[in-house]
Amino acid sequence: MERLAIITISIGDRPWSNYTIPSMEHYAGVCGADFFVERFPPLREELPLPELAPSPGRRNKIAYAAKSFFPWKYIELYGYDRVLVLDDTCCIRRNAESIFDLVPRGYCGDQENFAPPCPSIFSVYRFPGQSWNAQGGGIQ
Repeated sequence: MERLAIITISIGDRPWSNYTIPSMEHYAGVCGADFFVERFPPLREELPLPELAPSPGRRNKIAYAAKSFFPWKYIELYGYDRVLVLDDTCCIRRNAESIFDLVPRGYCGDQENFAPPCPSIFSVYRFPGQSWNAQGGGIQ
């Protein structure tokens, strides 16, 4: 049986996560996945990045690097077969289908958002020959 994990990364002052995380916990149950909330960036021993200046670019760059690091950690170190990373701003419908059933193993699901009135489009991508993939908003 596949080991499935759903991770949300909520580092820093993220008050909305008090409202979004319960829907993610429910969804993990729907998917038969273990659910984890990462509230702290990786330790320097785990992810030895140089000091990153707050500019140019986004502040708190380590939190963005964590979005690639944590899926790798759960697959390679904790032995999960497939990982879904949910942004802590996501709310999930209670009747949402399991994305693990919609996206075959070895593929990566991604959602492209278009300006209204265009609908969102869900795509499935194949990444052959790789044991894991880092893709924003994707499942691996």
